Amino acid sequence: MKKYLYFIVEGNHDKTEISTMLRVVGGKEFLNRYVDYYYVHNGDITIDPDSSKNTIIKKLNELVISWREGRTEPFTRIATTDVAKIIQVIDTDGAYISESSIIQSDDVGEPQYYDQSIHCYKPGTVINRNRKKRSVINRLLVTRQIDNIPYEICFASCNMDHLLFDHRNLSKAEKSNHARDFRMNCRCKEDLLDSIYLESVRASGTISDSWDMIQKDYNSLARHTNLNLLLEELFRK
Repeated sequence: MKKYLYFIVEGNHDKTEISTMLRVVGGKEFLNRYVDYYYVHNGDITIDPDSSKNTIIKKLNELVISWREGRTEPFTRIATTDVAKIIQVIDTDGAYISESSIIQSDDVGEPQYYDQSIHCYKPGTVINRNRKKRSVINRLLVTRQIDNIPYEICFASCNMDHLLFDHRNLSKAEKSNHARDFRMNCRCKEDLLDSIYLESVRASGTISDSWDMIQKDYNSLARHTNLNLLLEELFRK
């Protein structure tokens, strides 16, 4: 019997790109073993006004239970035993860089991400965002289950566009075009070599090791991911 994979992602572009990865890397094995379902939050759930290290687990539980009980699409009751894993995929957004590397700039609207700095109009806002994001992530890193289902949190570089296309600061229109092109043109594992399997990008060791790495220096602004470890785990079993 096929098992569900329940993904919590930040946007529809992430959904498109992760779905494409699963089908390219997993091939027939994926289609035979799993059904993927996505909760698209349309933003970063870790920095929602009502999210904190004290509330995030309850919030995720409510999302999953609502889905399992058929109150959201696909409107079918799903037993916990029918779900292989809950997988939350987040952007790192430079959350772990030093606060002195968050630079005030009058020339930007949205924060702009670079190798060793974030440029923004109001540094205090980004500093507070990063503090909150770190606090929530650190709580999730010690969480092993949501709704009695195995849970894992993974990172997709500074953002998914950075991971797949090596661009951090794309406009919404550019994000949409890149996601469409990736879905249409990514046909084989080799097409992914310059993204999740590139030697300098993919994480090694365990997922826990990869989180230790991403929290150091400027790594949360760099082009790194541990999605490769997740994919290897899913298709190894």
